[in-house]
Amino acid sequence: MKPTAILTLSTCACLLFTACPKSMDDNAGPGPDICPEEMLIYTSQNSTLNSDEVLHIIKSPDDRLYISTRESLDRISTLDLQNLSFSTFSAINGYDRTTGRWVTDFHDNEILLGAAGYNTLNGNENYGGGFLIVRDQELNVFNLDNSPIPSNYVSTVRWIDGRYWIGLGNNYPWSGGLVIYDGADWEIFNRDNSIMPVSSISDVVQGPDGAKWLIVLGHGMVKIDNDNNWQLFDETSLFGEAAKGLTTIEVDQGNNVWLGTVTNGLLKFDGVSVKSYNIDNSGIPSRLINDIAIRNGNEVLVATAPYISEIDPFGSPVYAGGGFAIMREENFEVFDKDNSNLPSNTVNSVETGLGNQVWLATSRGLVMACVE
Repeated sequence: MKPTAILTLSTCACLLFTACPKSMDDNAGPGPDICPEEMLIYTSQNSTLNSDEVLHIIKSPDDRLYISTRESLDRISTLDLQNLSFSTFSAINGYDRTTGRWVTDFHDNEILLGAAGYNTLNGNENYGGGFLIVRDQELNVFNLDNSPIPSNYVSTVRWIDGRYWIGLGNNYPWSGGLVIYDGADWEIFNRDNSIMPVSSISDVVQGPDGAKWLIVLGHGMVKIDNDNNWQLFDETSLFGEAAKGLTTIEVDQGNNVWLGTVTNGLLKFDGVSVKSYNIDNSGIPSRLINDIAIRNGNEVLVATAPYISEIDPFGSPVYAGGGFAIMREENFEVFDKDNSNLPSNTVNSVETGLGNQVWLATSRGLVMACVE
């Protein structure tokens, strides 16, 4: 990717494409077979995004990108990757009892979302939010009002082994946990009836071997194998203090578990040992990892953000690093504001696209990069 000036849809940058982007009124850009030499940047000024601060993106099986922004209280945007046209995910319109909503998985004709409810003044209870299923454009809501789930803060919902696995988590360790729902019966696991030290789950994934992995907020992770045996990896395990700051988790085709952290960079767990990739021993651009995606089975895409590198003489933090990196065979290729037209080094989420496309949710827009 050639580092040159920032590309916007309103410039003459269409010379980079075989066809010029459509007008802003068409809400579309070049086709998926086009890979611009520079990154393509969508903002609230040249698309229907309602905020430049993009927090979360996920690709559906029918090649749509679901986009949550800082102002997603009223809507979630979608982007058709076949023609790069934007639209509004209207199925959730009208359910405004949330402080945030995000698509986390897909199952047949269902779109699964987590949502955050409003906290009461004492902070111990909340309402609204919950676990959302959109089925044939019809919204189904499960929350404290109409279901057994113990919290309205739903971090993630995954379809695993024919059931919904729902991670509930907030800052209060006594509410939340893991909920498994088969469409009729509910199973609830928390710190009182499982090995989880707190009842807050921020993410759930399944590896190719069938094992499930849970991030326990602030306390490491839990593995649930195919025989339903639970194993906790906390700060007393081989992960050490890094277990306290896990942010995101993915599993590659070799069943290696990849973990992002707040201050310790990227971790790889092969089931026996942990390897750390940080700013001191690798080319990774930050200590803070926001998101991970796996491409082609073993390429690791890493979304990072600037970290506090020092405190200046006036007591203010000095930030460094951040950006997007792709790891191949232990080597990192980094894209940041210095060597590309990436609009921000704060990359909140990363997702694969069509062909060589990589999509980035940044604090200053939605970005498409073409990375071979």
